[in-house]
Amino acid sequence: FQNCSKLASLDVSGWDTSGVTSMDCMFYSCASLSSLDLSGWDTSCAVDMQHMFEGCTSLSSVRLGERFSFKGAATSSSNYAVLPDAPDDPGYTGKWVNSSEPGAAGVTAADLRDGYPDAADPSYAPGDYVWETPKVAVFDSDDGSLTFKRVAGTYNDGDTADALTYYTGFEDKEYLFNMWPPWYDHAISIRKVDF
Repeated sequence: FQNCSKLASLDVSGWDTSGVTSMDCMFYSCASLSSLDLSGWDTSCAVDMQHMFEGCTSLSSVRLGERFSFKGAATSSSNYAVLPDAPDDPGYTGKWVNSSEPGAAGVTAADLRDGYPDAADPSYAPGDYVWETPKVAVFDSDDGSLTFKRVAGTYNDGDTADALTYYTGFEDKEYLFNMWPPWYDHAISIRKVDF
């Protein structure tokens, strides 16, 4: 699929990859590809996975299974696969997060490559990995509570709390745009904080 820049969707979920030795440049420059289901893939024989996802600038969702590894059977880190970096802008944090695990923290593409799979750590366990969206603070003036929630989808400056859809679970993130958090004006009224 190398250089299939207009390829928007692809169903490879049923492929038997257990005997594949080279996945080099498999999805290279598939710039329109937004999601992949690799949950059934076994990369234990792959000795070359370099550039596998390079140039996949729209790839924002990847389902990974327990037999998938970014390292495969490679003996050199130069042959490992790595997902593209997630965007680091007001709508995203620059990290990937396992949305299947409520306790998962966001991780960089390089950390995901090095740490996956690790079923004991929700941040590296098999599941659905998506571009992480920032946490927003929602202040409830009725009970004085401040709740941090991770937005599902893109957050736009000025969106109201009622207009957003949220993931559940905790994730460590400073406030949104490296400025005073939106709840700062209510700080004196805060009586409880929920995560």
